[in-house]
Amino acid sequence: CKMVRETIDSDAFRSERVASGWAEVTTRLVPREELYDRDEYRDDDDDDDEAREKEREERLQNDYSDLGRCDETFGYHDIENEVIVDGVIGGTVLLVLFPRRSLDSFDAHSRELQEVGWTLCDSSGRPKVHSIKEADADGSAKRGGFLHVVSVRVRECYRPSDNTDVVAKAVR
Repeated sequence: CKMVRETIDSDAFRSERVASGWAEVTTRLVPREELYDRDEYRDDDDDDDEAREKEREERLQNDYSDLGRCDETFGYHDIENEVIVDGVIGGTVLLVLFPRRSLDSFDAHSRELQEVGWTLCDSSGRPKVHSIKEADADGSAKRGGFLHVVSVRVRECYRPSDNTDVVAKAVR
């Protein structure tokens, strides 16, 4: 029984389940309350539970949305998802959702995204790269936002021999 348990809990077994297509891969959007608890807002010297709870509620209302952390000035959302493989957290996918209305939100978020924004879009957020314009024949890129994948981190055992099935399923 001990040997069976060790085999099932091993990275080699997990890797084989992924490679053979038997692993169940899902993602879980990390809710705002959990993100708040991870963030470092709290002052441990503050003994006033009522004031601490009031600050928590204000921050949850103003600095977070149903998608994750949000910037109320520029309207972008930092979204964090956990990658779950066979019921165990196997990694994370970090995303940023930008509104289409202007490129200021790209600039406010990071220099890297500022460069991406100015390369792909004009000052009004419309695609300016010819191949993107062609792919957007129906004009759907003019609506909605821009989703940037910041990072995808998956445990080593889920990426044997360049097996990206877990990553592909998680991003989808």
